[in-house]
Amino acid sequence: MVKIPASGPPSAVSANLALLQDFPYNSSAKFNIKEREDQVVSFDRKAYALEELARLLSTLGPEARILTENLPYSAVVGWPFVRSDGSAGMQTRTRVWDGAFAFALDEETHKMFVVRQQRETPDGLIRTVEIPGGGIDPGNSPLEQAIAELKEETGVVPTSDEVHQFGPVKGFNPIDGLIWTEQYPFLFPKARKELEPESGHEVHLMSISEIIEMDNKNFFRDPYSPYVVRRIQDWLKKNRPELLT
Repeated sequence: MVKIPASGPPSAVSANLALLQDFPYNSSAKFNIKEREDQVVSFDRKAYALEELARLLSTLGPEARILTENLPYSAVVGWPFVRSDGSAGMQTRTRVWDGAFAFALDEETHKMFVVRQQRETPDGLIRTVEIPGGGIDPGNSPLEQAIAELKEETGVVPTSDEVHQFGPVKGFNPIDGLIWTEQYPFLFPKARKELEPESGHEVHLMSISEIIEMDNKNFFRDPYSPYVVRRIQDWLKKNRPELLT
């Protein structure tokens, strides 16, 4: 996962926490993380994101600020710098919570489990097709989180120990230099639906070719999942052609 170096002194981190909690969008957030021997023993997702942002700001300098946020999912941070010609500039980055995703194939049909749900947008409700996944909670490895998200969102569980991670070992950064995040995609070649999803989402099976065709028609608002599906398709062609759909 992206590691924010805790290089700033404790006072700097504490000061940034105070700044974040006074930030208008965060006024209702409760910072209730309890730590013992540097391990998070109970946590609130928004509070955890606040703490991470405080550490990030402490490494960027005293003038670093949040420009906007949607915690615990993301935040845009900015800090001033001097350009080579001596003029003042502003660097900005979007910090997205590190995540893990489960690309699971049904053990019988070899189709991929996807989730259909409604999302709120400025233009109203839209229907989406998504790959099960979510932010990595403290104490979970990316693989553990991917399995947990798969079970929670679809009721699906892997039925073998075979798993393949796509992307660098440290995760996949969709837009290097502009977005600070690491996303961990895992392929589970054998899985089946054993439970009703806790999320209440609709669970469907789609062939890899169907998912790619949907992306070709600009159906996906998420550029990450179709990219990974294409990589999985290429890998299956070479290594497991019997699983291609």
